Amino acid sequence: MLNHLQKMAQQQPQAVAVEESAGTLSYAALWQLVQETAAHLHNAGVQVAAVELPNNRAWAIAHFACVHAGIPQVPLPPFFTAEQREHA
Repeated sequence: MLNHLQKMAQQQPQAVAVEESAGTLSYAALWQLVQETAAHLHNAGVQVAAVELPNNRAWAIAHFACVHAGIPQVPLPPFFTAEQREHA
């Protein structure tokens, strides 16, 4: 999937990758944000990421950035209790 995102960013950079009520994000913009976020996570020394985000562009960026940086991620659904989030 990450290879597909990178390929689309190169071949169809202005095509819409993410569409939501907040607006759209092109493949080029998404790929740029993924690369920047992956670099930030890597430079910060993140080894595992707990991701507690709604299903939106922020989640897509976080997910692909973790994959790009080789960082395992633990999704934290919104229905988790505080105790469950703490355990994760």
